[in-house]
Amino acid sequence: MLQRTTILIALFLSLFMAEASANNPTIIVVGDHSPPFRIFEDGRASGIYFDTIKEISKRMGFTPKFVQVPFKRALDMMRKGTADMMPGPNYTKERACNMVYTAAMLPAEPKAFYYRNPQNRILRFDDLQGKSVASTLGKDYNHILEKSPRTTLELVRNYELAIQKVLFNRNDLVILPEFQGDYLLHTRDLKLFKSPFKLPGKPSHICLSRNSHLQGRQEELRKAMESIIADGTFQKILDRYSPNLTTP
Repeated sequence: MLQRTTILIALFLSLFMAEASANNPTIIVVGDHSPPFRIFEDGRASGIYFDTIKEISKRMGFTPKFVQVPFKRALDMMRKGTADMMPGPNYTKERACNMVYTAAMLPAEPKAFYYRNPQNRILRFDDLQGKSVASTLGKDYNHILEKSPRTTLELVRNYELAIQKVLFNRNDLVILPEFQGDYLLHTRDLKLFKSPFKLPGKPSHICLSRNSHLQGRQEELRKAMESIIADGTFQKILDRYSPNLTTP
């Protein structure tokens, strides 16, 4: 009798845990360390995009598990289906073949050029001619080369290496999302300056892999993102990381 009761209790607990897991699934969220959008420090994930995902998870009922990988590997994990979600990538046709760009979008962020030496200050697009620009692998800046064939684009593993190349005069410029560049200049006291000329930003998306647990909840995801913007939650997240800089 005791053995039968034990078996029934174990079966009940197993069914209960399975139902709880289905109602509150764990979602693998991938990204690189790219402050202030994606931050991995002291065993914690934070930053504008990750804080936004945490807010969305509360409204939708899932548990995010944040995994730090290089940007290109994150794209590959999304393609293979070993990750569920990736917040932040801009749209390209190639990426759209491997993952789903949901209608849940993050605001577009202008791309700014940061320099060390005054002769590399960019006032208009034509000033990029003959310049060497550092960026990170996986970022889509090929349109710069198409319109400015004498511009050299050098891709490195992460934004830190790209910045170092400019600080040590190995490249003339580094291109970064403006919010990120200003944040880094402020928090790390980098001896770089921001050019007046910027490239218009493209909307960043919250992407899902094609076998994500959230595939059937894309409309709910869109509404959750819209509500976060509408009720001021997203602005509070932005303010949390705002560098409050004036342009030199």
